[in-house]
Amino acid sequence: MVFNIVLGDFCHNFFDGVAIAIAFKVCGTELGWTVTASAVVHELPQEISDFVLLTKAGLPAWKALCFNWLSSLSSVLGAIIVIPLSQGADLDLSMGLLLGIGAGFLLYIAIDLIPGIVAINNIRQARWCWLSFSIGAVAMGLMLLNHVHCHCEAGAHSGDDAHAGHSH
Repeated sequence: MVFNIVLGDFCHNFFDGVAIAIAFKVCGTELGWTVTASAVVHELPQEISDFVLLTKAGLPAWKALCFNWLSSLSSVLGAIIVIPLSQGADLDLSMGLLLGIGAGFLLYIAIDLIPGIVAINNIRQARWCWLSFSIGAVAMGLMLLNHVHCHCEAGAHSGDDAHAGHSH
């Protein structure tokens, strides 16, 4: 189970780095910094939960911290790799494939691993879980109210129309 958690976190962080690099490259520095700040804010509770899962799985705290730190470095790796590879590439296709792979890892962790680890024993625990989930869902919804959608330059798409293949 430890390997699956660390691998999933590695991939998650790698794709965070990809998203940050793409945001800076395609959307500019303002949205790039916004995506970076969002990644940092969502990583804090996620890394804490990874630490808890790793220690519940039997790792000593220092090893869990080391694994967390090493897997977090994959975000830098993702940014370093995607920048040269995205030169002249079809960003929509590349980003879609990378996001799909990352989502698959996260779904595996959410559906297969976490229910076996986190067992709710009483109504008070259930209330805290639902409250935490609700606060997170509302916070995500509020952030989407001011959603910014950047567009790739025409040269990044096949053809002259920057909106080719899009419904907007």
